Amino acid sequence: MGIEPAFRKATKFRQIQERIIELHDNEHRTPVFIIDEAQYLNGQIFNELMLITNFKLDGDKKCIVILSGLPLLAQTVQRPQFEAFRQRITVNYQVLGLNHEEFHDYVAAKFKSAGIQENLIPTETLATMIEHSNGSLRRLDLMITQCLILGTAQKKQQIDNELVFQANLEIAII
Repeated sequence: MGIEPAFRKATKFRQIQERIIELHDNEHRTPVFIIDEAQYLNGQIFNELMLITNFKLDGDKKCIVILSGLPLLAQTVQRPQFEAFRQRITVNYQVLGLNHEEFHDYVAAKFKSAGIQENLIPTETLATMIEHSNGSLRRLDLMITQCLILGTAQKKQQIDNELVFQANLEIAII
């Protein structure tokens, strides 16, 4: 933000607020703060976020704070001690995951973009992979990558359930 942090926390908060106001009112820019893995934030951090973003008028939105995290984040902000924080949330969006057809389309698109036309994963094997990924695209990608590595080493032409189970063991070790 281009400010030299003060020694005392209260002074730091005031500096940050003043800079946000300056950016918004004078430079006509809205600062955006993105906090990933926000499920790990504790109550003190939520309170500090409220202090930093608390301006004279509650309706006065001078900055945007985006909290991104696992479903645990949604559960955390539902706790009674975070009522004041929850009241400041303008938009709440939760990705629930893909359905089986969307998973199939996702995997097909990934292989197609890699220039692979043939079906390397039979439908029943992909269903097993989807089940083991618990709806996580990151985990599914990791599983497919591990299956491809293991399958190549074993000179297999298709990914089968045996490879999926081996990949899951490998992933668990990593």
